[in-house]
Amino acid sequence: MELIKERLPNFTIATICPYMIYGPAAHAVKSLDKLNTWSADIYRFINGSESEVPDTGFPVLVDARDVAEAHLGV
Repeated sequence: MELIKERLPNFTIATICPYMIYGPAAHAVKSLDKLNTWSADIYRFINGSESEVPDTGFPVLVDARDVAEAHLGV
């Protein structure tokens, strides 16, 4: 806060930290057992091996592309 008061920068700072960020894989997925954690969570719902959403304090799910746009200020 002191920096802002002293130098009056020409920018603002925002924190973007959603609980769960989902999106398309950035790499080729050659085997379903190699999915990252979040993709594997979604896959378990699709294939029926999981049927209940785990308890979360604040269940907010966002798309990775939306988070990227928010960071860029688009």
